[in-house]
Amino acid sequence: MTQFRFTQEANFDGLIGPTHNYAGLSVGNIASENNTKRPSHPRAAFLQGLEKAKTLSELGLLQGVLPPVARPGLPRRLGPDGGGPRPLPGRPRPPPRQPQRPD
Repeated sequence: MTQFRFTQEANFDGLIGPTHNYAGLSVGNIASENNTKRPSHPRAAFLQGLEKAKTLSELGLLQGVLPPVARPGLPRRLGPDGGGPRPLPGRPRPPPRQPQRPD
């Protein structure tokens, strides 16, 4: 009996996090060296990464997305003052979730 093996290439992209910058630390990387100390736009880079992953997936490629790396010195959720997102004015706030007891 003949065995068939199926292989498929997968593409994984790491998403840009809030500490994205152009420090020029990748010696030999032309783009890194040319953009040293220029302003970066982490949110735009993050959205661009998601758009690329979506496009590749729509083309039928197996696409994975890796979340940004957690940075130890930053709060978990960034907001206007570092305390997380704020609710929109005039919108009711959902009730807090109660912890579930194991049965």
